[in-house]
Amino acid sequence: ALNDQEGAKGYGTYMYLIEYLYRQDDNRLSFQDLRGIQRKGYSKPYMERIIRNFNLFRINGEYFESIINFEATYSSRSGRTIQQSAPQTTPEVYPQSTPEVHPEPTQEVPQLSAQLSSSPEGEITLKNSELSQNEVAKNAHIKEKIREEKKREDIPPIVPPRGTAAAAAGIHPNRVVKPWQVCVEEMQHEESWVEMVCMHSGYGGLLKRNFAEAVKFFVSHAVTYDTTSEILTLHDAKRYFANYTRLGQVTSDKLKEYLLKHEKEQHPTEEDPYRFEVKVNGKRTYLGIVIPDDAPPRPHDKAFWNNELKIWL
Repeated sequence: ALNDQEGAKGYGTYMYLIEYLYRQDDNRLSFQDLRGIQRKGYSKPYMERIIRNFNLFRINGEYFESIINFEATYSSRSGRTIQQSAPQTTPEVYPQSTPEVHPEPTQEVPQLSAQLSSSPEGEITLKNSELSQNEVAKNAHIKEKIREEKKREDIPPIVPPRGTAAAAAGIHPNRVVKPWQVCVEEMQHEESWVEMVCMHSGYGGLLKRNFAEAVKFFVSHAVTYDTTSEILTLHDAKRYFANYTRLGQVTSDKLKEYLLKHEKEQHPTEEDPYRFEVKVNGKRTYLGIVIPDDAPPRPHDKAFWNNELKIWL
């Protein structure tokens, strides 16, 4: 039904979910975890649709797990088997013949059913039919692929195993899932990274002097455009901010304009009130004319002093 209705996209999403389920210690995820694993082509609404509509997952409150237990297959690497008890069969009576009892499978790995049928209550039950050798090999291949993914240290899981410390799980600190506010705060303390970002912005001195203010402006942008959900790890925060401030980006130009205005407001230039006058032998003058000592500063370069009115005209 999944392939008929959703095609390759639906099947790919199903295998994507299975892969992440088997990365967890208890082989289950919560619906909240879907936000953490959504990527291009695997949106949270679409993954939830696959989970709820095709009876391929067992839902228990906020958590879900696979109906099919891939642990029933064996690993070709270890050669170990995981025993499952096959359902006992009763002798079947055929007309005009003696009762025939089906013998127990003699192979080491039990031949279990992979055929699924929906019960009236929406439950999935296993029927008593033997797995073909091709199906066993296919399931073993899937399980082996999942285990290989779990062992890859260069691409740690986005959703860390529940109930274990990040260090114990072997997850790089930059890949630990944290609240986005914490990630943004932590990135400001990596001096070498801050220097690199300032250098690539094209206005390094201005950005370095006002880095904290730049981060506030960046946070305002992320909240306004509702992109904070993309910041799951310290790595995500650093990558987002680096692209935001990169030379040539529209966002970078707006940030530069804001920082120039902010710096001017924080450090206004104190102009000399006598800048339109010239001191000659200790006397204030303009255009060679002596200005009375009690006269206020000349307001602009075109002003003339009126001795009768005692004002600048």
